[in-house]
Amino acid sequence: MDKVPNKVKQPSKSKDEVIISIFFNIMNAWQLSEKEQIMLLGSPELDLFYHWKKGEAVVLSETILTRISHVLGIYKNLHILFSVSSQADAWLTKTNSAFNEQSALKIMLKSDIKNLAKVHDYLDAQL
Repeated sequence: MDKVPNKVKQPSKSKDEVIISIFFNIMNAWQLSEKEQIMLLGSPELDLFYHWKKGEAVVLSETILTRISHVLGIYKNLHILFSVSSQADAWLTKTNSAFNEQSALKIMLKSDIKNLAKVHDYLDAQL
């Protein structure tokens, strides 16, 4: 009887590790600078941000999870509204009359989490 070798089980990622990984993938798609990424996360301490970026010691607060939830919702809605990914991703930087001729990104980068919700809600209403 041949022995079947035990499969080496890779440690599974935590929910927070998966969420932050998705966040950074969206940031890459949107081509945002690290400074902009930090602002969208609510300006966490830099060493913490870089640990997250490396996938190390990822534990996210409710506030960070809420911010990322808005980013995920914005990304999802844009890709529903625009069939071409480049158009969906470019929408963020275009001026918009709904935001007093400012871009959605400019609104999102304001420090208050309510601004992320404002853009997310606007896109929800467009669906």
